[in-house]
Amino acid sequence: MATTTPTSYLAGLRLVTSESNGSALSASFANSTQYLCIPMSSLPELTAVEANPSTGDIRKIMFAFETAIYDAYDAIAVADRPTRWINSRSQSFSSDGLNITRNFNHQITTAVSGEEVIDE
Repeated sequence: MATTTPTSYLAGLRLVTSESNGSALSASFANSTQYLCIPMSSLPELTAVEANPSTGDIRKIMFAFETAIYDAYDAIAVADRPTRWINSRSQSFSSDGLNITRNFNHQITTAVSGEEVIDE
């Protein structure tokens, strides 16, 4: 059976509302709004400074997110990977060998009607 649960890819991921976590959530969160929360420990490439909503760097957030998802996907036995979501990564090196360009690719099969992801 395909491994599709979100916590298989992002350990500790939680869906919370402002009421369900009380003072642990900032007062700036709207009441009765749901938030998808990813622990920083699930994104080992990312620091709190880099993730800061006001002063951080979205490129670093995306790189950490994509790396975490890819690494988790890659660690799953091929027979247990989703067949309607293919995750791949490629890389190339600059001519001077000082930089790496990484490409992350996700191929997801959806139904034409409503663009819903098709069940495994």
